[in-house]
Amino acid sequence: MDEKLNLSLAIIRREWSRRNWWRRGRLKTPMDKRVLFEEKIFKPTEIDCWLWLGGRTVCHYGQFEHRPKSKISAHRFSYLTYVGEIPDGKLVCHKCDNPPCVNPEHLFVGTYKDNWDDMISKNRWRKPRRPDFIAYSAGENNPSAKLTEAQVWEIRNSFSTHTANQLARKYGVSAGQIYKIKQGRAWRCLDEQVEVET
Repeated sequence: MDEKLNLSLAIIRREWSRRNWWRRGRLKTPMDKRVLFEEKIFKPTEIDCWLWLGGRTVCHYGQFEHRPKSKISAHRFSYLTYVGEIPDGKLVCHKCDNPPCVNPEHLFVGTYKDNWDDMISKNRWRKPRRPDFIAYSAGENNPSAKLTEAQVWEIRNSFSTHTANQLARKYGVSAGQIYKIKQGRAWRCLDEQVEVET
């Protein structure tokens, strides 16, 4: 998959720099969304992946601004345009496992479970490197945790007598993290434990 993705990215860069239509100001009048969408696609052939030349997310999925300041995933827009409606709560998944691909022949509608099963069947699931890895670690079990549960309770109880900056210096975290702990946005697992115990 990595070779396919690297090849796709190389083609995208070459095509985008060749056409570069947005920066040259070719878009002077409002256009049909489909025409605008197709301007940002590189189609080697009808059966190959259609590569998205526009903006992309960190994970290389295309993003299309179908309304001012309103973006949609390029593959979802492709499915809506060429195939039809997407039922509520459904995903648009890739058969080709190529994130920049927007070819409607390579897309299918499924649930999160369908997408997960597809990923496992194609052996794209990376197993954790450490055998003791816990998929979701909350609280002290999280390897990135800087605080203990006792320290979090101390922070919550002493917030009225100390400022966030004082507590941040004392515990070696940011003032923003202290506010999140006070508001219950960080270390929610402690609140869930209290609810279970009562």
